[in-house]
Amino acid sequence: MNITRSFWAAGALFTLLATPAFAADTINIGVPGANSGYLASYCVPSLNAAKFVAASHNENGGFID
Repeated sequence: MNITRSFWAAGALFTLLATPAFAADTINIGVPGANSGYLASYCVPSLNAAKFVAASHNENGGFID
């Protein structure tokens, strides 16, 4: 019985301490792409497209909580 309570108490403490880590002001978006080889020429346009979409989304208000 004490092990179960300790487990739940540790889980609750971890959740309370980790919650601020999820409330970031910025959202990082990864864009996969080839940096070398014959597909490297597709990387820059894909990155520019992701930047364009992020900028247009932010101009329209971004994410609403």
